[in-house]
Amino acid sequence: TGADKVFLLADGSEVEKGCKLPIVAAEDIKPGRIEWDGRYMLNPYDSTDSKKMRDFSRYPKALAYVRRYESVLKGRHCAKAHPKEWLRTIDRINYAVLNGPKVLMPDIQLGGVAALDAEGRYYPHHNVYYVMSSGWNIRALCSILRSSFVTEQIKKVSVSLRGGSIRYQSQNL
Repeated sequence: TGADKVFLLADGSEVEKGCKLPIVAAEDIKPGRIEWDGRYMLNPYDSTDSKKMRDFSRYPKALAYVRRYESVLKGRHCAKAHPKEWLRTIDRINYAVLNGPKVLMPDIQLGGVAALDAEGRYYPHHNVYYVMSSGWNIRALCSILRSSFVTEQIKKVSVSLRGGSIRYQSQNL
């Protein structure tokens, strides 16, 4: 987001329902399940078009919230590059990712940690990698990604990090 301390909301009560997305972070993903901690992401984009900024004048709680952090948000590089869109995040929201079934995996892990978001309830935080498929059985794919075979293959192509962690990224998968 470029400002997680502003955009990530502990429980979402600070803003109206239409301005937030349930976000899943790496620590919420356990082998085979999601233990969502209740965090939300403030969504500055129009709910139907992620290329358009949201009209916050229609959301007084959210407007008051972002005004409190206006100087922080305007100080970010992406806001300086687009001053009229100072609320934008580094990456736009991809609504297909939010609403579609997906396998979620912490980007950095020891291996075998993947969980299925079958209903498309959560938006992945930037420390979460996701896989979507219209051709594969997504449940089977999740099981395969959790296997020791895949973990061993990822270890062979991933940079080994401190503590033996590996990266689950597209080039490795």
